[in-house]
Amino acid sequence: MPPSPLHIGIVFALIMVLAAANDLWSRRIPNAITLTGVLAAPVLWGLAQGPSMALGSVIGGALALVVGMTLFAMGAVGGGDAKLLAVTGAFLGPSRLVVALILIGITGGALALVVAFARGRLITALAGAWHLSVHLTTLGHRGTSRDVASPGALTIPYGVAIAAGSVATWYVYASVLAT
Repeated sequence: MPPSPLHIGIVFALIMVLAAANDLWSRRIPNAITLTGVLAAPVLWGLAQGPSMALGSVIGGALALVVGMTLFAMGAVGGGDAKLLAVTGAFLGPSRLVVALILIGITGGALALVVAFARGRLITALAGAWHLSVHLTTLGHRGTSRDVASPGALTIPYGVAIAAGSVATWYVYASVLAT
């Protein structure tokens, strides 16, 4: 009996919860988790709905990995976060990836605000975000460039945001996936 989208969603959610929990407690997302997700998604989709869905899974994972590695190269996320984005793309496919990235960004921003507030650094974090946005919008002519390795940078367990935004996207599209 082939797996149903419900079964695939349970596997996806479990992988994301494991990644988020690891990121919370150790600030790492183990390769074993991301590799399992990237390999499991096309196999499950292939068994459930055929080779075209398996191919879509591979394409979604590859596109998300490009986005993640670009963010990693810019110093915006860690390597585990970049690989976890590939898991997101592999399970959601290319057609749902943009929505996932938007929800992940919103979730990450909210998490950053909560962490900054809890650490008593909300004003500093908002000022840093402003300077970074000026830097980006002026193509580096004004403002300040900062990354996760910058002294005093506010770092967050972004795997939590990736997991929350990804699983939320899955359930936004649950009725589409069930067909």
